[in-house]
Amino acid sequence: MENQVWHFARVQKTAGDSFRTYLHELFPQDAICPHMFEYQLNADRSDRKYKLYTGHISIAALSERVPDARLILLLRDPQERLISAYHFWKDMGHHPANRDNPFFIRLRKLTLLEYLTSDDPLLRASSHNVQARMLAGGRFGDSNAGRTGIYGPDMSEGDILAQAKRTLERAFFVGLQHRLDESAARLMEKMGRPLPAKYYALNKGEARKSASPPTAEERDVLKALTVSDQVVFDYACELFENDR
Repeated sequence: MENQVWHFARVQKTAGDSFRTYLHELFPQDAICPHMFEYQLNADRSDRKYKLYTGHISIAALSERVPDARLILLLRDPQERLISAYHFWKDMGHHPANRDNPFFIRLRKLTLLEYLTSDDPLLRASSHNVQARMLAGGRFGDSNAGRTGIYGPDMSEGDILAQAKRTLERAFFVGLQHRLDESAARLMEKMGRPLPAKYYALNKGEARKSASPPTAEERDVLKALTVSDQVVFDYACELFENDR
């Protein structure tokens, strides 16, 4: 394991903070990339290479720096992920660090339906088939404002699906958010490490707990925005069942 470079590629609200904790426990701190967002990694002009990358850094971006990194993935039901992300970002929008961020300024006053139906490119990049597009070669935005969205790839939906599935097939490990503890245990076993001594549930979306369930109209829009994501997620579930 020590001779490999590992990349846990993740989009927001897929239980990534919990999952990366297991990985961080396997490496010394100075072997872990400190950058939590892709735009930060892109701004780092040093030649420093790390053994573990766990920020919101796309597969396409890291492959340019570390072509042979072993890929670890964790996917979530796309509609549930998008609902969770909306409420999380609404809450984050009130944090002083995000006060002047255009993404949070635009999202802050929107209802769920307004967010889902927005044609604003900054907002749409965070809502439209995010998991599938990242797996197919899309990248996070190159600024703090764009850190929540995936941009590209410039491909047909069919090609995006085909490439996303190929990425799942070549990944070292594909886990599932709704089977988080099992995914963590399987990953440790596959890496030749002891099973977790404890299981984590970090950064859970507290803001969503007080929100009303999505309406039928919101559900219809959620479904339309995540058609490719759903196909990819279903395929990930199939791979997870077969990887025993």
